[in-house]
Parts: sequence; C-alpha cells; structure tokens
Amino acid sequence: ACASGAPAREAATISPRPVLLVADEEDELCPPAGIDEIARSVGPSDTIRRVPGARHIMARAVDPGGYRRRIVGFFDLHLATERRPAE
Repeated sequence: ACASGAPAREAATISPRPVLLVADEEDELCPPAGIDEIARSVGPSDTIRRVPGARHIMARAVDPGGYRRRIVGFFDLHLATERRPAE
C-alpha cells in the first residue's frame, strides 16, 4: 500500500507522462497523504481527482457520473488526436 512508499517510487519512473490519480478521501490503505506523496513524485504531469466519501477503490460507486467524466476527460485531454462528438 501507500505506506511502503512503493507507489511513489514507481510513479516517479513514468514521469513526465500524464498521470491521473483518483483519490478516495476515506481510503485507509492509501489515504490522501499517500496520494499527495505519489503526486509529488510524478511532478507537474499529475492530475488528482479527489472523491469525498469514497473508501478504497470506491470512487466509481460513490460518484459514477463524475468518475466517468474524470476518466474520459483525462483520456480526451492526453490521448485524443481528434475531438469526438459530445454524448
């Protein structure tokens, strides 16, 4: 988990590629401070999306529409070569 420091070390190896971090605000395994550590190791290419009330890996269940918008928006911004029509 985040406490080991391994996620931050691994994240540092992929910088400067864009990284989306989904932070479950009530996560006991990787609390917000752990996500912040990962973000610091990635550097300026990180994007953090915090999900209030979500426990570990529950962001999608807590806010399905917001989760989808965040993921699709991130990929549209960083991977799309042409804009696709709005749904």
